[in-house]
Amino acid sequence: MPDHIHGILFVHERIERHLGHVINGFKTGTRKAARELGVLAEAQPRRTEQPATTEEQRAKAEQKAATAEQRPVSSVPYAEALPQPTSPKHPAVGTLWEPGYNDRLLLHKGQLGRWLAYLDDNPRRLLLKRQHPEYFTKTKNVRVGGLPMDAMGNLSLLFNRRKADLQVSTHLYQQEIDQRQTAFLAMGSQGITIVSACISRGERQIATACIAAGVPFIVLLVGGFPPLYKPQPLYLQACAEGRLLLLSPFQWQNEKISNMRQRCLYLNRLARWLCEHPDATIELP
Repeated sequence: MPDHIHGILFVHERIERHLGHVINGFKTGTRKAARELGVLAEAQPRRTEQPATTEEQRAKAEQKAATAEQRPVSSVPYAEALPQPTSPKHPAVGTLWEPGYNDRLLLHKGQLGRWLAYLDDNPRRLLLKRQHPEYFTKTKNVRVGGLPMDAMGNLSLLFNRRKADLQVSTHLYQQEIDQRQTAFLAMGSQGITIVSACISRGERQIATACIAAGVPFIVLLVGGFPPLYKPQPLYLQACAEGRLLLLSPFQWQNEKISNMRQRCLYLNRLARWLCEHPDATIELP
């Protein structure tokens, strides 16, 4: 990828040294190759001047004052008045890698296959985001009925007056969930936008079916948008096609959410309110 690299390491035997040593060896080798190719240059040590004596400082100050008297400010060209670099800088000077790395052990059945599929699909996802940047940029302070929220996706879905909230009790049998799924798919085929926090198993099942079928959908996120948020694969295609809007009235937090039940109940009420108030004031930044 343009700004990062994914890799899957297969460890066939016990290694005595920490994995970090293996990663650092890879980084060292690629840095060396980058320098040989001319895409990366070693930063030159900064030149340090010897501290001037009091007499030298006085002489420099007198010379500077004399020069300023001889040449008025208006005669100094604009480019010359700009701050000048202390030393030339090679355009390729910089770092190839950030410190550290993120790793994950694949211990469960099916994880390796899913990660291989994820890496194979990475270029396509990047292309989608580049082709539709307006749908993959987080918008802050979107106000609906005065409530500020963060958003990502197609904001025009908020203006659809025909909305239906999706809430499924955890006590429903699978047959009942399937029946509700059929009903929501029918509503979506009529252009109705479905709104849900996608919390319960039934809600997630119906939301998955609706989004896969091309139904316009608004998802309320219980945890907010983390830094560098990337929609999950199911949401990605729908987002690129303008069929999805992600909303959250909550800010992201690294700490465990202690009031999860209250948040879920609040989002369910918010989903219903959005559907029952099509004339609510919508303010975009």
